[in-house]
Amino acid sequence: MSEIKVEEKQVNTEHHENKKPREKLFHITKRLDVSLKYKIILRVVSILVALVVCAIVLFIFKPGKFGAFFKESFNSLFGSTNKFFNILYEFAFLLGIAIAILPCFKMKFWNLGGEGQVLMGCLGAALVSKYVGPHVPNFICIILMIICAMIAGGLWAFIPAFFKARFDTNETLFTLMMNYIAMGIVEFTVQLVDPTHGSFAGLTSGVYHTSTNISILISFIVVSVLTVFMYVYLNYTKHGYELSVVGETRNTAKYIGINVKTVIIRTAIICGCLAGIMGYLVVAKQTSINKDIIGGKGFTSVMIAWLGHMNVIEIVIMAFLVAFISRGSNQVSTKLGLSGSFVQISIAVFLLTILAFEFFLNYEVHFNKQLFSKKKKLEEVKE
Repeated sequence: MSEIKVEEKQVNTEHHENKKPREKLFHITKRLDVSLKYKIILRVVSILVALVVCAIVLFIFKPGKFGAFFKESFNSLFGSTNKFFNILYEFAFLLGIAIAILPCFKMKFWNLGGEGQVLMGCLGAALVSKYVGPHVPNFICIILMIICAMIAGGLWAFIPAFFKARFDTNETLFTLMMNYIAMGIVEFTVQLVDPTHGSFAGLTSGVYHTSTNISILISFIVVSVLTVFMYVYLNYTKHGYELSVVGETRNTAKYIGINVKTVIIRTAIICGCLAGIMGYLVVAKQTSINKDIIGGKGFTSVMIAWLGHMNVIEIVIMAFLVAFISRGSNQVSTKLGLSGSFVQISIAVFLLTILAFEFFLNYEVHFNKQLFSKKKKLEEVKE
């Protein structure tokens, strides 16, 4: 009996050894070298597909209105002068915040606190406008508003950077939580200062006393200057070189004599100050502020910076595309009677589609051609 069991075991072992491994249909490999032509083609295709997917989403909500998405989106850009300036402001605002957080991202300090830093800049500028503005000339008020906005934004970025440099805390969670603390502080201050309106109303000092289109143009010019400054700062200055080295590897940065802690704190403060300037631009265009005045654009700008591959030129393109989708979907929802949530859905779908195409930029899919030919031969034999 024992001899039979030994023979069965030997047979099973031989069968297992002779069994061939199952052939895979495809396998994925990391792309080591990507040509510029391939990058451009893939990104153009991803944008076109993302627009089509947004139109499909509209078709789901409103059957038969597939083409309306393209029509209304382009109408929001070229329909009138006011529509053009509205999309210009959206573009400038998104670009400004994305540029503000870019140095931290280049340093691989994942600063998700752009929303809170801009909001604190708004609060600093609003307090100066309300309490100092009536007692000083307007141009002095504007200077003081910008300075206080930069200080408030810089301070809000300094806090997580200090703890990161000193105690190596998780900057992603820290900066994210700082956004909600900033919202709470603004809401508390608004209720304390202006409980009647609940929105810190009546700001007149330091505010643009011009037409809406002129104020948008001023914001666009300021953001353009900041964008050029950031391009030069990252590519042609010692600070830009140091933060890029810290982002690549901190051990190498320490080895060549770079003070990593100083670079982390300095870069975060610069980002916060730029975000504070964006906060001033918001207040200068408005006559009131509240905790929702940024409208989540700080979070959207994080995706813009990421999908722009932390490159200034690509970020400019991404910011314009998101502004185009935002204003276009807003016009679509107004014309077709959809809720305001359609705008957020469209932006999310657009960004997710482009993000999905990033897979093909970083990885290559190889199909098993021999397996396909074998299956084809088997089908022919069966027939």
